Amino acid sequence: MSNPNTKELKLPAKFDPAKHAAIMERKVKEELGSDWSISHIDKQRWRLVAVRHTSMTSMNDEGETVVLELANGTKMSDAPAIAARFEKMKPGYYLTKFEPFLKPGRATMQKFDKATKRARGAVANALGVQPWAIVINNRSDGGYDLELPDSYTPSKHDEKLEEVATDIVGGPGWFTRIDPRSLEASIIPSDPPTFSQLIPYPTDAKVTAFAPGSKEWAKIPLGERLPAPGEKHGETFIIDFESGMNSQVGGTSNSGKSVFLNDIVAGVLARGAELAIIDTPAKAVDFEWCKQYVRPEGWGCESIDEAAAVMSKIYAEGDKRAKVLKEYGVQNWTQLPADAQEAAKMRPIFLIMDEVTGLWALETVPKGLEKDHPMRIEAQDANTAKEILKLKYSKTAAEMRFVGIKLVLSSQVASTDTGIGTALRTNHQNKILLGVNPTEGNRKLVFPDPAAVPKVPEHIRSNAKVGKGVGTAANEGDEACVFKPYYASTQELGDFLKKFGVPTFEGQRPTRATMEQFVPTSGPSDDGDETAKRRKKMEAEAMIDPETGEKMTPFEYANKQKRLSVRKGDADEMSGENQ
Repeated sequence: MSNPNTKELKLPAKFDPAKHAAIMERKVKEELGSDWSISHIDKQRWRLVAVRHTSMTSMNDEGETVVLELANGTKMSDAPAIAARFEKMKPGYYLTKFEPFLKPGRATMQKFDKATKRARGAVANALGVQPWAIVINNRSDGGYDLELPDSYTPSKHDEKLEEVATDIVGGPGWFTRIDPRSLEASIIPSDPPTFSQLIPYPTDAKVTAFAPGSKEWAKIPLGERLPAPGEKHGETFIIDFESGMNSQVGGTSNSGKSVFLNDIVAGVLARGAELAIIDTPAKAVDFEWCKQYVRPEGWGCESIDEAAAVMSKIYAEGDKRAKVLKEYGVQNWTQLPADAQEAAKMRPIFLIMDEVTGLWALETVPKGLEKDHPMRIEAQDANTAKEILKLKYSKTAAEMRFVGIKLVLSSQVASTDTGIGTALRTNHQNKILLGVNPTEGNRKLVFPDPAAVPKVPEHIRSNAKVGKGVGTAANEGDEACVFKPYYASTQELGDFLKKFGVPTFEGQRPTRATMEQFVPTSGPSDDGDETAKRRKKMEAEAMIDPETGEKMTPFEYANKQKRLSVRKGDADEMSGENQ
């Protein structure tokens, strides 16, 4: 045989391994030397194969790789000592394989630089194995290809290997790619994933129109997820409004809420949904571009009375639909028979309520005024409308999730103090928080499990142009993520809706009959309403000081009322004494 450390001996015809192995072992040593022993028996050729084990481990230098033939009797526990000895003899070479169980035992040493040694050591430490259990090779891009040991488990080790890539071997943006089946892995250099400064709204994308019984239409694309490491573009950020019917949108001023809400408006209208909007008069200008598309009596932005009426009418529509579901014996509006006449008339209704804090915060009723004073009555009536608005919204969120009504609640702070308690937050399945650096308090008020929602990375937070509009989300049935909404001007969104022939309407504000039906304590806020005119006239007259003819401030008026009250009390007391 060509290998000088291996020889064959012809076996006697009556050789029995069970009886004669020890005798043959002695004979091998007598004929060949003490450093020889039996490797195995070739029964087909009836040959004994002997192998020589050098008294010292020998080394076969092949350039980048050195193969060591281990001494007879070498054990796995000898690996650290042998590695140290030969790494000292051969600087720059490190033990990569240790196989004492072979005949002869073998170890492999490989040449690599200190950075590679450091990378291998970090990976071994993460997996809890000896460094030579890891096979490592340099990549052309500056990373490393690895062969992992059998002890590797994704659930136990992936997070630790990611830490090796980003915090030890490389830096932000570096990532791992692992095949658990083949145990092949790579540590790959990359820049941190990021967003474009602006992600245009996909006005040319295909749109799935609403159809009774369908759910595909409800998957609305609204932006882009943060790309995976090494990728230029992320997956589309989608909210499935059938999986999660109601959505809570949070974010401080200038965080991008208006842009995001406009994306929702365009997306749902293009697919055939109906739209209703409730906002404060000062902020309603953000939605003027789409007012013509709002369903009749669905514009609740001119006064708190009209907001309450719109919300009440939406709730009444939900109640009407719920009765239809009961009649057909189904639990969800998507289960209605396709030939049901009522189903053909039902379309999804999206109600967007913005600036909730301003809409729900109760007015301060001026003290010291007469009970019938116009200012006192106005504050009381406003508070009644606010309570109706809040009550009907909360009931809709809790009771009308299965009748095709979708609520989008937008606020800067979603706390009990602002009227958004835990129960109401629970009834909003999709959670969106816009802004790159929200407080931990705000995260807790939006996300049920903030620890499960990633934060916006530092490199995005520190770049104002890239970070503009970026936020985080945890939507029903989807993985929590960092995302950036699409952007388009309101003119572009309007052109987009015209392309799909989205119908326009007139009479978006509630009618007088609707106001009287749902907000009985307040008259319509139309400027032509006689009740409102009389109230304003009474208020104006009451604020004129009869002594000076000048208009009083509310503070001056209140003090005057107190003085009159004291005088009246003194007069009554004097009248009682004279009786």
